[in-house]
Amino acid sequence: MGSPLFSASLIPSSIQSELPSGYKIRPLERTDYGLGFLDILRVLTAVGDITEEAWTERYDWMAARSSEYFVVCVENDAGKIVGVGSLVVERKL
Repeated sequence: MGSPLFSASLIPSSIQSELPSGYKIRPLERTDYGLGFLDILRVLTAVGDITEEAWTERYDWMAARSSEYFVVCVENDAGKIVGVGSLVVERKL
């Protein structure tokens, strides 16, 4: 496992309890490039050919803004990502 994008303590335990047995929800990690994150996105939208280097660069960019980007992964008991979600906190005037 890599370092999480944000503290897992920000995900309420009530969310975890809503998932079926064998599944967990957690923050995005740098290592998720190889665990199927982009494959899930491809089901939802067009995703370009993203290299691991580009992935790492964008991950680091979001991590530097950890109070703005909250990307989560739902993982099965085999460690495969089966769902993703995002919350972006936009600062308004």
